[in-house]
Amino acid sequence: MRNKSLLLLISLFFVLLSCDKTKAPVQKLKAGDLEVQWQPNAAQITSTDLLEYNFTAIHPLATQIELQILENDDFELFDQSELIMAPASPSTLRTQFTMLFEPPAPGQYSSPKISIILKADGAILSQVKSSESKIVIASINAPEDFVADHQGSLKQRPPLYILLILIVLLLPFLPRKKKTIATIKLKISAKDIEACEESFAGFEELLQKTMMYNFLIHKDDLATMLSSLASDNPSQMKLKNFIDSYLSRRFSPETVIPGQLIAEFKKVFEEISS
Repeated sequence: MRNKSLLLLISLFFVLLSCDKTKAPVQKLKAGDLEVQWQPNAAQITSTDLLEYNFTAIHPLATQIELQILENDDFELFDQSELIMAPASPSTLRTQFTMLFEPPAPGQYSSPKISIILKADGAILSQVKSSESKIVIASINAPEDFVADHQGSLKQRPPLYILLILIVLLLPFLPRKKKTIATIKLKISAKDIEACEESFAGFEELLQKTMMYNFLIHKDDLATMLSSLASDNPSQMKLKNFIDSYLSRRFSPETVIPGQLIAEFKKVFEEISS
């Protein structure tokens, strides 16, 4: 019985392998502090489809991504969107981009190239360029000599119901593995406060991360982030009052040390997190 099941499993594997069209592996483009996870585009689309580019940029805090379409006479940009995703780490951002292009007339072309630029305060830090590939734009009209060979298609691929029957028969024999849930740290916790470096720079970085990860305020500096805290939110107002008090003491003759500030912030953090 086990041998027969094994043979069925092997048969199903080769059938599915012949039917499945897997996506090309994601390409990693890197320059300096900029890393781009690039999903290669389709090798062929019809003249009524849109050419879709999908890629994710991983870059440091307080930096921005700028996209430039390099010289291209065949494809025209139709739409562009971006989505801020869960950060890759407490010190980096992760932004997903989607670009849609209108294709030209049927034929073979070189896909458009994109320059992805990492900037900070208007200055260019690094940039990467997408790789160029060939793409076929197919016509939606069938050629005049096209003949549908349904009998040949059935010989090459079994009907769907046969695949479903094989899957049902083999389910009891397939190994089962426990699912592991990947956890992503999205918020600053009390442990992060205790681990904070006892310096003004480390303390201000902790304040910025708290506003970014706990209140989703994405700005370039502490002052701009502070002004974005909502006045109608009690937790955000408590945090704003604490930071205002810190800034007034930080640049006054009053003696203040980072260790004391961290201890004070820990008490405030318990209030705004409750």
